[in-house]
Amino acid sequence: FDEDEAEMQMLLSKPLCLLVLGKPGVGKATLARRLTKVWRCVLVEGVAVIQQHIDAQTETGIMLQERLVKGEVISEETVTRLLLEKLASPQVAHYGYVLCGFPSLSEENLTIPQQIELIKSWSLKPDVIINIKCPNDDLHKRRTRQRQDPLTGQVYVLDELGREAARDGKNPQADNATEREEEGEEMEEKEEEAEAGLDKGLLSRLVRRPGDSPDDVMRVITLYNDTLLRPLEDLMADHDPRYLIELDGNESPNALLDGVLARLKMLGLQEAAVPLHLQGEDDLPSDLDPDEVLRAVSGWQRPGARHRWRRSRWGAVCPVALQQGSLKIGKAEFAISFLDKMYLLSSEEAQAKFCANPRSYLMVPQPKPPCHVVVMGPSTAGKTTLCHLLADHYGARVVNVAELVRPVIEEEKQRSVELARAEALAVALETVRTLAEKAEPEYEVAKEGQAATEEEEHKPGVTAKATEEMEISGDEVEEDFVVAEPGDSGQTEADEREAGVLGEGVGMGSELEGGEEEEGGEEEAGDEEGDVTAEHPEVRALVTEAVLQAEQAAMGLPAETYVNVLVKALSDMRRETDDVEGAGVAAQGWVLDDFPADQELWATLLAKGLCPDEVFCLVDPSTKSELLLSRMYSKHKEEVDAKRKQRRVQQLEQERQEAN
Repeated sequence: FDEDEAEMQMLLSKPLCLLVLGKPGVGKATLARRLTKVWRCVLVEGVAVIQQHIDAQTETGIMLQERLVKGEVISEETVTRLLLEKLASPQVAHYGYVLCGFPSLSEENLTIPQQIELIKSWSLKPDVIINIKCPNDDLHKRRTRQRQDPLTGQVYVLDELGREAARDGKNPQADNATEREEEGEEMEEKEEEAEAGLDKGLLSRLVRRPGDSPDDVMRVITLYNDTLLRPLEDLMADHDPRYLIELDGNESPNALLDGVLARLKMLGLQEAAVPLHLQGEDDLPSDLDPDEVLRAVSGWQRPGARHRWRRSRWGAVCPVALQQGSLKIGKAEFAISFLDKMYLLSSEEAQAKFCANPRSYLMVPQPKPPCHVVVMGPSTAGKTTLCHLLADHYGARVVNVAELVRPVIEEEKQRSVELARAEALAVALETVRTLAEKAEPEYEVAKEGQAATEEEEHKPGVTAKATEEMEISGDEVEEDFVVAEPGDSGQTEADEREAGVLGEGVGMGSELEGGEEEEGGEEEAGDEEGDVTAEHPEVRALVTEAVLQAEQAAMGLPAETYVNVLVKALSDMRRETDDVEGAGVAAQGWVLDDFPADQELWATLLAKGLCPDEVFCLVDPSTKSELLLSRMYSKHKEEVDAKRKQRRVQQLEQERQEAN
């Protein structure tokens, strides 16, 4: 006998589902309500479901209450939708259900054959069908004798009112030592009925409901026999006869309940296991170690005198939080016992979810912790390969952080380049204009000197010696403004630009020999060329150099931006897995590849609540990293060989030049 296997078999078993059939007013709803309390199932009945929504003040409940207050009728389509939603709830998946009032006589939404086919298509089909049989005359007589108490809403049969009041609530099985708690609840209900029957003012305030008039009762019974009886008989004929229970509708509700319970016991059917909220006499300290908490909780409300609650394989970890993708330590105030084990839940909401359906949190593969791992190491250490192997094994996703932030880095770099271009343009314009302003006075002096020389040459009586001296003086002036060659070693880049500007000025000035008209034209052209714009060669050269430096500069992101990109990607991944039915918490796991080993980044990552469960760092155990170097060479063999060959050729060429 394997306890774990037996527990898993119970968790995988189908909960007991019952369908109560019978003529209108035969007592289906009464039997279903009492059976629900005893067998701990979920009641699925139109009026009960509507009342639950109204009591819970859900959006649907508020809408239904407004309609009822206005006196409007709730459509059959709405009731059917609510019934189907209830059948798909987590409570039904664990506790099972008792369904009554469906199929319905109304064919406003679905025809009767469609309703029966809908029942057959459910994943949780009815296991046991209970058919309450009653002759038409007896049912007609009982229905017409029914009265309702407007204060409590309780319905009574006048013929049975006296007998119900005389009942003392005794149960033939009350002397049994193994009397169940549910039978105690039955006796309390019977005592309440007896007290109600002894109320002297009860008979005076009882009223007949409109649907209990003789004509309405006969019309409904006839409609049932003509439309619904035959399809239900076919449904029962196709059902396993061992799980078909037929009851006499003339019996009292208590007798009907006892008959159903006896048949269910005979069939060997078991109730659903109900989680129990464990409470201790004293509150435990909040800083107590999880093992100490489990040791203390195991003694609360013991299942037996010599038995304690056993630890589950999840220890103090909350199974509900684990399914949602987070590891949270449970609290003693939310301790729950289920079967023979105890579980610590992390919050009141988690406790409610676990009590509604423990199976979804305990069945394989749940709970399974999500894989939150970071793999670090140098290049070619095998990080990416290990990341994919871990992701395949644990059903997680590989998130390459470098690829994730690359678009953001490129966007930031483009913005940085544009900013550098704008700043360099402003600086270049100012620099070139300043150099031009400095060169203008010297250019004017040279221009005046050249003009004076020309005047002396044209004067009569000027000797050849004077002319020669003036020419020599002009040559010296020109030499002062000659543009230096780019290869001159004593000249800076700024001097070269200044010399270039001056050279252009001198070049323009040397063309003044063409007369006054040509001189005016050249001055106008000089003014136009002297206007420095973004298209000026010197400006363009400075801007290009600044842009090139900005493009070559290493670009990094702030730690906050870096982590925010990662958080957004993980949130999107989690939303995608939430939309996939049956994906489970394992699909919400992640393995981070290429995450930088930066202290500020790690601090920001932890502040965002993204603490990985494990961090693997791959290293080369060799002294000089021979393994990594060998892998790098193998990966870039062609590129490395080409560069080495190129360096060898350059070295041989240099040696040959030195030898010559």
